[in-house]
Amino acid sequence: MIDETYEHFEHCEKTFKEAISQKLMKINDLDYISNHYIWNIRMNIIYFINQPLQCTPENIDKTFSIYWTGIFNV
Repeated sequence: MIDETYEHFEHCEKTFKEAISQKLMKINDLDYISNHYIWNIRMNIIYFINQPLQCTPENIDKTFSIYWTGIFNV
């Protein structure tokens, strides 16, 4: 289970690296953004555990959209 979870974060890290190299992100510090992303996920997991009716695919997509909008260099 832990290895499978890490594989997902590994993909995110590659995506962040590509976005940074293409200047698509507001922040170019990979360690910072990776750690921030992990903490954001933890916070949302706690929220969805405490509010199970809110844990829908639509709300999960909204959560990612809010996060990505915050770090994307528009």
